[in-house]
Amino acid sequence: MPVKSAAAAPPGGFTGAGGAAFSSARGDWETPAWLFLALDSGFHFTLDAASSDANAKCERHLTKRDDGLAADWGGERVWVNPPYGRGVGAWARKAAIEGAKPRTTVALLVAARTDTEWFYRYILGHAEIRLVRGRIRFELAGVAQGPAPFPSMVAVFGEGAAPGKVSSIANAAARGGKGAS
Repeated sequence: MPVKSAAAAPPGGFTGAGGAAFSSARGDWETPAWLFLALDSGFHFTLDAASSDANAKCERHLTKRDDGLAADWGGERVWVNPPYGRGVGAWARKAAIEGAKPRTTVALLVAARTDTEWFYRYILGHAEIRLVRGRIRFELAGVAQGPAPFPSMVAVFGEGAAPGKVSSIANAAARGGKGAS
């Protein structure tokens, strides 16, 4: 499925005055299809723990009203692209806790913020880290937006993860697509 490209980012997008990417007024950015499919081909996700009904990547999914932070993810293969903002640390903590449960795998997509307490407390040395090459073009209503103003990583916890291992994920741009830049 080709990634659609937006001519201009809507209000709240990652681009600011003069087109410079610097921040976001929203936190509910959709995972690009290319990234989810690349990971799903190996993990076969059974639960999207942070979605909306409109952008869920798995048939079984949790929305804001379901409160993914309070739900039990045990026994699932979980995809998590949490709301971006100051609450990401709580999602990293939840991923680490749930990933420690038997027969559970959690893949958490977050900004590669190696300067945060949550990175050192819950990810480094506790999860397998897959760095996404280039900047992700997150989506709104299935349409790719401007590149994120930060690098991204997927932290993998639990069954099948190799804590401490660091690797990279080729992005759609590296394959000739428009998924990242």
